[in-house]
Amino acid sequence: MKSTTQTTLSLLAAMLIGMGTVPLAKAQAPTSAERRKACEGAEGSERRSCESGDAIPDAGPAPENTTDEAMRLDESESRRAQLTDDVNYLKAAAAYLARAFQSEDLDLKAIGVKTGEIRKRAKRLRAALALPRSEPTDAMRELKLPTDRPQLKLSIYTLSALITDAVQNPLPTGRVLYVVESLKARRDLDAIVELSERIRMQCELLGKSGGR
Repeated sequence: MKSTTQTTLSLLAAMLIGMGTVPLAKAQAPTSAERRKACEGAEGSERRSCESGDAIPDAGPAPENTTDEAMRLDESESRRAQLTDDVNYLKAAAAYLARAFQSEDLDLKAIGVKTGEIRKRAKRLRAALALPRSEPTDAMRELKLPTDRPQLKLSIYTLSALITDAVQNPLPTGRVLYVVESLKARRDLDAIVELSERIRMQCELLGKSGGR
């Protein structure tokens, strides 16, 4: 008797489980209208496969990878490091030029190499800081290529002073500049680029003519 009762209970339990799963399955299966709506973004064979239930349309682009943000942060840090390195180089170059000015015998080759690097760094700073354009000053318009050693030494001193003044501007620290400060920073860097190139050219010319 006990065995028969247990068998009957088991059968009833199986029937109830079966009855419960059928409506659930029916509720989960999308209707034709719902499937067509879900497949509206697909076209051609992709839409036919979607409507037949063989494929699910693409839900759209995946969310942006968090590594992109990390890459942008790395680029920002790299840019800041490059700016700092350029400014520090210009500071050291200004000190070098001041010593060269005081020297009795100019090392034309070394000064030519140094001023070439100064020009490159100043141009990179000018571009990276996106400073507003400024009109050249009267002094820059009247600036001429030094033709002899005394003029070259004077130009070297002027360049050293220009760099020393420029690196004291707030621009190396990344602080926000007022318009006047921004214009001054641009003029300073323009002058450094121009004068360093003229000194480099004159060192090369004097070197070819037999000077050291």
